[in-house]
Amino acid sequence: MLDRRLVQDDGRGLGQGVLDNRPMNVIFHLLRESNVSALPKTHSSLTLQPSLLLHRVGAHLNYPMHAFVSKKPHEKSFKLHQQSFAPLAASLPCDVHIVNLKVPQPLKFPHTEAVEPRFAILLQRRGWDASYCKRGGLQCPTVGEEPVNLFYMFKDLLAVNVKATSLNLLHDDPEMLGYLEQIGDVAQEGNVLISPMDIQAYKLDLQPSSLQEE
Repeated sequence: MLDRRLVQDDGRGLGQGVLDNRPMNVIFHLLRESNVSALPKTHSSLTLQPSLLLHRVGAHLNYPMHAFVSKKPHEKSFKLHQQSFAPLAASLPCDVHIVNLKVPQPLKFPHTEAVEPRFAILLQRRGWDASYCKRGGLQCPTVGEEPVNLFYMFKDLLAVNVKATSLNLLHDDPEMLGYLEQIGDVAQEGNVLISPMDIQAYKLDLQPSSLQEE
């Protein structure tokens, strides 16, 4: 049940209070897992984390993919030939989540070059409880076993001019960001070092990999 109540009018009604009750269909998803660890007596004071499987299921439910396809004005109909979409060169580690990928607006003057990197990506490493056996049946590695490389992350695209930035994309000082230990590694090799429950942002440019080969 969705209840929307206002003591006074919100300026869009008839000058009366709002009493709006609407029935809603709510779907709950329950995931049953086996925990093989022996919890200590002080487990109530511990901050328990979900399992990797729960993170993956939650991401699948909370972030579904929606395809928006445009057609040319003279086309009466459009048929989507490709039924799958794989923008990444390989699957990400189980505990890494792309929070946001900001794409730029077109330049006002097509022949001008952008001074700053025009793309931005925010990555989060999720904390997870290692007491669940076999990672909930998942076969993908973690970021500790297989680091994320920003240079070769995207399919048929190469990331260049990669540099760490703040979450609001306004500050690029590595000392202030606390990225000093890995800033050289990211700039030279593209590998991302990120702690559990941490979010990091990076600015970058994307160009076709064929240009790099030439």
